[in-house]
Amino acid sequence: VACMLVAALMHLFFMAAFSWMLVEGLLLWSKVVSVNLNEDRHMKYYYLIGWGLPVLIVAITLASAMGKYSAVGHCWLSVQNGVIWGFAGPVIFIIM
Repeated sequence: VACMLVAALMHLFFMAAFSWMLVEGLLLWSKVVSVNLNEDRHMKYYYLIGWGLPVLIVAITLASAMGKYSAVGHCWLSVQNGVIWGFAGPVIFIIM
């Protein structure tokens, strides 16, 4: 249970880091493309993307991989049963 909790928290915080990179990209886009866009009005959406999206991804991954979330021998997502794609898929999407 402790290993699964550590894996879930690491998954959440790594996803949050990448989600905030996405928010930073959106903010830079708004500064360059639509210069007169007011950031204060959009901050609630940025917070929702930065913290809400990782929570949603981790919750879906936890629900779909019940009992198979963490790998044997280390506290991270399992590569053998494909749970790692709950992290790698959104990261690849964000980088693209």
